[in-house]
Amino acid sequence: MKLAYMTDVHLNFLKAEAFADYLESIKEVNPDGILLGGDIGQANSFEFFLKTMAFDLKAPIWFVLGNHDYYHGSIQEVENKARELSKENEFLFWLDSCAPIKLGHNIYLAGCGGWGDTLLGDFKNSSVLLNDHIYIDELSEISREKLGVTLRGEGLKAANKLRDQLEQIPQNAEKIYVLHHVPPFRESCWHAGKISDNHWLPFFASKLLGDALLEESMKREHCTFKVYCGHTHSGGNVSISDNLHVRTTPAKYGNPRFYVLNLEE
Repeated sequence: MKLAYMTDVHLNFLKAEAFADYLESIKEVNPDGILLGGDIGQANSFEFFLKTMAFDLKAPIWFVLGNHDYYHGSIQEVENKARELSKENEFLFWLDSCAPIKLGHNIYLAGCGGWGDTLLGDFKNSSVLLNDHIYIDELSEISREKLGVTLRGEGLKAANKLRDQLEQIPQNAEKIYVLHHVPPFRESCWHAGKISDNHWLPFFASKLLGDALLEESMKREHCTFKVYCGHTHSGGNVSISDNLHVRTTPAKYGNPRFYVLNLEE
């Protein structure tokens, strides 16, 4: 089975012709499915891009949402749209609302978008202000204290979803692919060739997701976990343990890429 994997594609930065060319390049490799790691568009456009991809590629698209997908909208509103898309379109699967996907013999897929949950780095003394805190309804025009509470709450919701998915996967699974938008460990939060500093880590990594992954991987010593994430637009690979490996994927506005994954790799 061959998958096309992409994240942080920001398709709203492409003109129509460039978007069509991008889809054509994916079709040329004839993937059996697509893994899409979030930051697809914005609240008013991610539906269009997903529907167009589904119509054009006619292959299962397993996707999560990124922070940009909520811009100019609310978290609840956007997630309701993603849930409905999964119900209405035979090719679209929002992983946050799905049971684990069986990809092959003893090979499974799980995932959720996740949030920078403020539990890594130094949130208290960070002066970082993201566009998230301006353009996402629940994160805008609130105190710093309320922002931290909200982000930790969203991070916990994501981690609980992931735990529930992983617990549903049979114990004889040999390989579990996990798709996130936000890096789940400090060590996987790359920026410009190094780990993000304490001012940025609160918003670019999720300790709660990492805890869930680490706990489950420790229970399944004979199962390999391959985690794919993005968000930072910088790339890096790290092995958290012998059976838990994280790939953070680089990205560039206006120049979306994809990677071919073979499930036997």
